[in-house]
Amino acid sequence: MTRMLSAFIVAILLLGCTSTPKVWEETPPLRVNYLAYPVDWNGRTIMIGARLQVPVGMPGKLPAVILMHGMSGLSFSYRGV
Repeated sequence: MTRMLSAFIVAILLLGCTSTPKVWEETPPLRVNYLAYPVDWNGRTIMIGARLQVPVGMPGKLPAVILMHGMSGLSFSYRGV
């Protein structure tokens, strides 16, 4: 058991020493746009904010990801399979 544990630790250390490219060096420059939109809610005007990030120099349509939260705000939920 200790031999297996030692081999596992050595493997982890060797993997940590390998040179991997940094993610921020591969990320293209982004154009960032902000939007604040007034909405009437329960007799009050509130502002709904959004941020759009698009890679600079990308012509045409691109896939999108929209992140929204529910009424209780941002939270973590895990539903195991």
